[in-house]
Amino acid sequence: MKATTVSPTICPECGHRFPPGAPEPSRCPDCGRQCTGYGEAEEMKRPLPDEIPVTPEERSRWRKSFWGLFFIGPVFAVGLLFFSRDILRSLPPELREYAALGSHPLLPLCFSAVGAAFCLAKLWHPRRRFSDILAYAFLNTILVLAIYGLLFLAGVAIIHALGVDLIP
Repeated sequence: MKATTVSPTICPECGHRFPPGAPEPSRCPDCGRQCTGYGEAEEMKRPLPDEIPVTPEERSRWRKSFWGLFFIGPVFAVGLLFFSRDILRSLPPELREYAALGSHPLLPLCFSAVGAAFCLAKLWHPRRRFSDILAYAFLNTILVLAIYGLLFLAGVAIIHALGVDLIP
């Protein structure tokens, strides 16, 4: 007994009419369902990542994380710049040599730049592959560090113009 195929005529989901002789099964151009001639529709496969909508809550979370990391890095860097000697003096002598490297002011600045850049990459390209997100984050890290450098130069210029002497 030979199996026969019946071409679909109407999509049961949206009512789209297929032309006579459409291949069996056919994908409905209106709703995207896989339709057969027996009146049943097969579920479409999982949506592609680009088709999944980004919720406003998700965008808001990445935006808040970006701004938090963007501002917290310079605050910690300035704090370490002014208080690193006090922090190192409060530690036991055995730990001071290890903590000296960890108390460098550029360390929190770089970590916050990487975190802020990752949040920015997820905000701009939310549904890309993880390797693409990391590539965008690397480029954004360079951008964030350049912004930090410009802000540092502007701060130094303002302090120099005011005539404030920070080093006694």
